[in-house]
Amino acid sequence: MKRTLLLTAALTATLSAAAPVHKMVLAYAPKDTLSFNLIGAFDRGHGWRGAEQVGAEVGTRMYTIYALGSNLGQIEGSQPRPRGEDGLVGRLPRKLYRDSILINGDLPDLCKTTSAPSDDEVAPSAVRAFLQGKGVEVKSLKLFQNLSVDLDEDGQAERVVVAGQREPYSDEKQPNEFSVVGVIRDGVFAPLEFQSATEQASLPWEDYEVMLIAHLDGKGPAEIVVHYSYYEGGGVMVMGQDAAGAWKVVARGDWGV
Repeated sequence: MKRTLLLTAALTATLSAAAPVHKMVLAYAPKDTLSFNLIGAFDRGHGWRGAEQVGAEVGTRMYTIYALGSNLGQIEGSQPRPRGEDGLVGRLPRKLYRDSILINGDLPDLCKTTSAPSDDEVAPSAVRAFLQGKGVEVKSLKLFQNLSVDLDEDGQAERVVVAGQREPYSDEKQPNEFSVVGVIRDGVFAPLEFQSATEQASLPWEDYEVMLIAHLDGKGPAEIVVHYSYYEGGGVMVMGQDAAGAWKVVARGDWGV
């Protein structure tokens, strides 16, 4: 009986572990266009690399189309080429009906991602505490995304949250304005990107959207793919964790001025 239990536990651990990933290329395809922007790539020899480091190596490829938590089929993409301020851009044979992440190569394990209930207080409380610590006072907190997902497969779901409050037609940042995307673990909010009147104050306001949460490199906690946009451009950042658990950008593609 003991041996049976050990074999069962080993099999369960094997099934729950992230699938091995040897090589993949990532791109971002905005809806209703025939183009896509190169984000970067991962392979076992080089690790993570950004768009400019891998652009000439990509070639024409078949990409799997991903939205948050969903595999939406396949599409062929041409060789991404430099296109001025638009970064490295490839062509698609048809338009996609929603903004998507394209992946060629080993396919990642997607994380099961659900929206938190509308009456949730965990995320609002953690985000308010973080904002107060940064000197930002908000009367009514609006969460654009409040996602429940087990990033490290320990059986305890984290929250991945996008929130913001700002005047969209003003470049001057006010003390009560902010834009943020981050992760909540054990009730504590850790920002992935944060803007306010005192943080990144010289940059234009950015809007964030979590596009994909998956085990992209096949090891450790899942990566979070974040799209950001501002009035003259945007980009996509792949966020991963270092050995100490701190979040950092592991690959990115940018476009605009």
